[in-house]
Amino acid sequence: MVAIKLRFVAGRFHATPWGRHINEGAVEWPPSPWRLFRSLIATWRRKRPDIPEETVRSLLQSLTDPPEFALPPATVAHTRHYMRRYKPGESDMVFDTFVRIEVSQPVLMCWPQSVLPDDQAQALRKLLRVLGYFGRAESWVEAELLLEWDGRTNCCPTGAQNALAEAGERVQVMAAEPWHEYDFWRQEQAERAVQAEIGRRRVAADAKGKDPDKVKLTEKQHQKCLAHLPEDAFAALHAETTDLRKQGWNSPPGSRMIAYVLPLRALEPRSSLGRPAVRTRPMPTVARFALAGPVLPRLTHTVYLAETMRQALMSWSDGAEIFAGKDENGNRLEGHKHAFVLPADDDGDGRLDHITVYCRSGFDEPARMALSGVHKLWQAGGRPDLHLVLVGLGEPEAYGGHEFRAGQTPQLASSRVWLSRTPFLLARHPKRRKSGAPKLHEDGTWIDGPEDQLRRALVQ
Repeated sequence: MVAIKLRFVAGRFHATPWGRHINEGAVEWPPSPWRLFRSLIATWRRKRPDIPEETVRSLLQSLTDPPEFALPPATVAHTRHYMRRYKPGESDMVFDTFVRIEVSQPVLMCWPQSVLPDDQAQALRKLLRVLGYFGRAESWVEAELLLEWDGRTNCCPTGAQNALAEAGERVQVMAAEPWHEYDFWRQEQAERAVQAEIGRRRVAADAKGKDPDKVKLTEKQHQKCLAHLPEDAFAALHAETTDLRKQGWNSPPGSRMIAYVLPLRALEPRSSLGRPAVRTRPMPTVARFALAGPVLPRLTHTVYLAETMRQALMSWSDGAEIFAGKDENGNRLEGHKHAFVLPADDDGDGRLDHITVYCRSGFDEPARMALSGVHKLWQAGGRPDLHLVLVGLGEPEAYGGHEFRAGQTPQLASSRVWLSRTPFLLARHPKRRKSGAPKLHEDGTWIDGPEDQLRRALVQ
């Protein structure tokens, strides 16, 4: 069994059936196997030319049987675009019709009777991994090869041994012709082209008074008659659509139309599918402020500036728990769930130039409103006010580093050694014996000594 899982990450499949105009509003559903083959060929040529041609040939030949589909609930939608003409003031309205699908519900193409050798399976897996879109360029897709799948298909070719196959609407989709049949078809087309060319030359010879029975084609003329016929089914998959139309083909060489039966109400209007899925984003845990003013505070004013910033956030948030550090009953928040205010001298000139506000539980919408409201901080001693600019909300890894010009701060960087610019104050008295000698742990460290208390603080 071989199955291909297609997840349309924008919830849309844009594809117009062969022979239909885009403004007809027709959609291709299910996706045609011919389109899959063409996409794999294009992906191989442009992104994975390292895969041997013989492997790609054998892979596509193994998948020429019509696949079955497991189609999710879907609906038809469209957008309208007014395309400008060359003449000023004139435009044409263009319909872009597409199939709307839930992002979380993929499309499955399944070949129940097919088994791929290891080299073909690896090649298909590599091609699907770099398949950026399927259909028109708006149909962004994530594709995956499944060698095991226990689900049920609901869209099969007519006549398939499937109870659901005769229950819905019949549609025609394009698929690849079996490769051995293409050889017979090409031979017939070649004979017709040669005979037609001989017929035209005989008419021309008779008009000039020459014997038409003596007309023969040279080898070069014979090859010219076959120039529009791809050499084999694999070469037919490489033909450009514009070239096919110029040559007058109603359908691409090597293709055939197959009737599928869609499940009942396969494209029924659904209000839940008419809107894009709402994605919830994680709340940011870091807010970065840049300081500006005629006189920036010195590094020794770190604690004072942090307290001033905290008071401003308390004022703008009406004393929210995240900035107060206490709940509505006045109880202290456990687990360091409150916000930390961390002024910093990121450029190393001895003056504070940034403030980082960090909260591990994240900033909700009211907290973000309070953060965006703080624009000015008062300074004591007659110094001018500080102006603040909220430069970003995000995660620590987005701002950690040592590139000051890139907006990074060492405060949020990774390091094995840290140097504190402010004093580390001990919260407990280091333990001593009556003799005055320090009490020691088994490992020789001082009980409640500076190192012991620092380790405990880091754990907490």
